[in-house]
Amino acid sequence: LQISLFDVSDFAKPKQVRKYTEDNKASSAAQYDHRAFRYLPESKLLILPLSTPHWNWGIDAFDGFVVYDVDESKDFKQKFNISHFDSGERTCWGEDTLPSRSLVFNGDVTTLKGHKVYSSDLDTGEVQWDINLDKGREEGDGAYCMMW
Repeated sequence: LQISLFDVSDFAKPKQVRKYTEDNKASSAAQYDHRAFRYLPESKLLILPLSTPHWNWGIDAFDGFVVYDVDESKDFKQKFNISHFDSGERTCWGEDTLPSRSLVFNGDVTTLKGHKVYSSDLDTGEVQWDINLDKGREEGDGAYCMMW
């Protein structure tokens, strides 16, 4: 997955001025859904949903959002991430899922993805609150369950 910034002052000759590449065969819902990412022009932050392949869950596994500093005057970098994935626990979930979305209000970013919602401080990345929409689900109530 690559994040690129282009100078389009001459539409006939766009020039790539910055790029950032994610490792681990990462993908993003923003690759096919333009509503999945959010750019904050005043703070020059990009909030992007990001996932690594599901068959590669482990230490490097990730499913959630990454907040990037995308100031055009310097190299792009990750500011912090918001994981929507809990490894090492038994999880049950239903078929209905939330699309990958982010909202920013009063200095907090709220992220929605899959079956979870998190609100994090936009400066520090510290989680303020979270909701697991599948909390308390059991296999007998039409849910799928497995150990991550």
